[in-house]
Amino acid sequence: MKKIHLTLAALFFLIFSCSTEQTQKESGEEEYEVEVEDLSKVDSKALYLEIDSLKKEAFASEELKISKAKMIVQILNRSNAKLDKEKKKTAKSAISKASKAKYSNSNFNNNEEVMQYDQSILEMITALNDLIDSVDDLDAQEETEMMLSEVSDASARDTFTRGYYNNAVKKWNKMAKDHKDKLEKENPKVKIASMDYFYGEEPL
Repeated sequence: MKKIHLTLAALFFLIFSCSTEQTQKESGEEEYEVEVEDLSKVDSKALYLEIDSLKKEAFASEELKISKAKMIVQILNRSNAKLDKEKKKTAKSAISKASKAKYSNSNFNNNEEVMQYDQSILEMITALNDLIDSVDDLDAQEETEMMLSEVSDASARDTFTRGYYNNAVKKWNKMAKDHKDKLEKENPKVKIASMDYFYGEEPL
């Protein structure tokens, strides 16, 4: 099975972005100013719903990762495949660690805790990948490979989900400061206050 290197891919993207930016500066390309959005015209009710939807999407993604990971082990257990005991033990331990580290409403804005959780997910994916690679049953291997790809894809999407969420929250928080009357009028059942960001992801 092809190894999953999300961290390496992210690093490559960062290096490529920095290289492209430097090349543009060296070539003297004209820099364009980003047009500033007029927040006084933003539909704050729709913005509030967007924030809620993106947050739910992020939390649902974490549930999917853990549940798919557990299903992978269950499928391999039910198959006729001969499993490496140590790799199975490592995979189960990694799933348990990730499940316990999963962020909640009380700590999703905590940089250290969410970083630890993301690291535990990478370790879980690696451990499951190693376990699947050791299986001698092609059918079981193929089925679980597809499921692990879903877990990996969900992790890749999370960066964007968190970034979009933070972008919407950034708008909301600025409107709460500069256009509070508008927010109160458009959201009469909502307590107008600044919202927490997802840790570490820049608004997109």
